[in-house]
Amino acid sequence: MFITNENNVSYCVFVRIETEGDTKVYTPFFPCIEEAEEYANSMRALLPKENVVVTEPYPVVKTIESLEKEFHKVIKK
Repeated sequence: MFITNENNVSYCVFVRIETEGDTKVYTPFFPCIEEAEEYANSMRALLPKENVVVTEPYPVVKTIESLEKEFHKVIKK
């Protein structure tokens, strides 16, 4: 992926923990790839290996000015 403006990007890590009868999903966001990688690696080291998924960090690119403005555009239509 080619990112032209890194100020417009944050990073997310999905953490999925499955227990008997319950599944929890956490999606913390980070301002830079280094922090996201450190978090993901720490979670892999600290959490049990079974029934846990920790993804590699992936970029999240802001594509609209705000959700509120986008919502108003949809309502007006």
